[in-house]
Amino acid sequence: RSDGTRTDIRNALTALKPVRARSGDAETGYDPDDYLDQHSRRLRQTCLGPCQLWDALAEHTTGLDDLHELGHAAYSRGLYRHAALLWKHVITATGDAWAALKLFELLQAFDIDGAYHVYHWATENVSLDDLWSVAELLGLGYAVDDNAVSALAARAVSDAPLDDPSSVGELLATLDNAGADEAVSVLAFRAASGIPFDDPSGVTS
Repeated sequence: RSDGTRTDIRNALTALKPVRARSGDAETGYDPDDYLDQHSRRLRQTCLGPCQLWDALAEHTTGLDDLHELGHAAYSRGLYRHAALLWKHVITATGDAWAALKLFELLQAFDIDGAYHVYHWATENVSLDDLWSVAELLGLGYAVDDNAVSALAARAVSDAPLDDPSSVGELLATLDNAGADEAVSVLAFRAASGIPFDDPSGVTS
């Protein structure tokens, strides 16, 4: 039996596969067969998609993982306005340092005033859970405002978690390269008394 999209021939490929209805009164639906779904996904990877789609995604997506992935997808396609909106949602909701870093880097190229405001917001609100991204923000911030960098450094050395010796080492290196001797001393003292020593390579870094 053939209807143009499905052919009921044993062991033959079909474009659609039936999906049983949850209700006995509803009609059986169809999904693309696995081979067709995989093929269409590969084709769509390089497609931009209409602007209206990205507008809707930026406005209605709420899952943080989805926002991260969509922001990266928009950026990789040159859709910088949508990437900025998606990353803005992440940092507003969670203070995520990686999203703040990506948004700051993006705005530096197109909107210096916007980058300045993002950095000043980050000094007071960015989460310190991701010290690698915090260290990168500190390293880039000296081109923006020394006072803002000092404020972020003060937060980091006082409140940064010490459970990842490698990231603490990265933060110390960034502060040392910037000549922030006092901040280095404060963080080093905290690390010496509070850092776990179950990762020798991380401690020595």
